[in-house]
Amino acid sequence: MKKSFNIVIAIGLVFSAGFACHQAMSAQPGKPLVLVDAPADRLKFEFDVVESFDAKYLGDTPGFTGRNGGLEGIRPSIALGDPVFRGNKQVGSVTTIVWERVRGSLTVEFDPIPPERIAVGETLWISLNTSKRDPE
Repeated sequence: MKKSFNIVIAIGLVFSAGFACHQAMSAQPGKPLVLVDAPADRLKFEFDVVESFDAKYLGDTPGFTGRNGGLEGIRPSIALGDPVFRGNKQVGSVTTIVWERVRGSLTVEFDPIPPERIAVGETLWISLNTSKRDPE
């Protein structure tokens, strides 16, 4: 009886050790995301304007929020003040960027360049790589 109890304990320890090893290996960080080698058409991030607001903060100006996904495997390089385009024309400047890495999406808040009219539902774009931000 004591011998069979020891065997059961030994088998349990082996399975526990195997499970712990599997968990540790699956928690290893993945490869870092890089923009290098991304095709040229992936450098242009198109997004839909989803919100228009009239000054969120005291002394603020009207602005817009847009968002979209599709950034799986891409690490954006965007900074405040980067241009927002409609076609080849700059219509605004980035004021906030939120990168949701897990979802592969960006939320872009921007101020318009007067007198440009920007409507909710419109599709605009920004460059994902600030070294290639000139319109094509």
